[in-house]
Formats: sequence, C-alpha cells, structure tokens
Amino acid sequence: MNALGTGGAKCGFGARDVEFRAGQRYVVDFTTRDDINGPPGRQVSTITIESEIRNLDTHEVIYPLKGIAELEKE
Repeated sequence: MNALGTGGAKCGFGARDVEFRAGQRYVVDFTTRDDINGPPGRQVSTITIESEIRNLDTHEVIYPLKGIAELEKE
C-alpha cells in the first residue's frame, strides 16, 4: 500500500514527496474515467485517474502539490 491506497499500489501509481504528520487524519479522493476510441478492431482503451489527498483536520490538499496541479490543468 502507498499514499494513494491499495488500488494505487496495485496499479503502480504513487504520490511522491507526501509527508504525513503523526496524529493527523487524511483521506484520498479519486475519480476515474475510461474511454474507448478508434474504429472497430483498432480501439484504444484509456483509463484516466485523478487523485487528491486531503488532511481531514486542516482541509489542506497535500497531493497533488498546488503548483503541479495548476500546470497539469493548462
């Protein structure tokens, strides 16, 4: 298991540079979307997963880091 939970570890995903503080509570939220594109017989399946780790006590989003999240949306 890693910072993104058991599913994240199973898929090989990870959240790097995440620091968990003792005594704090955290939650991981995620959304998934899967698309199939292309002509019959040549379809390509794409799975998109967006994750967020939030401190339940302070409501601070600790993953993805603010600067990185803004770059990915551009």
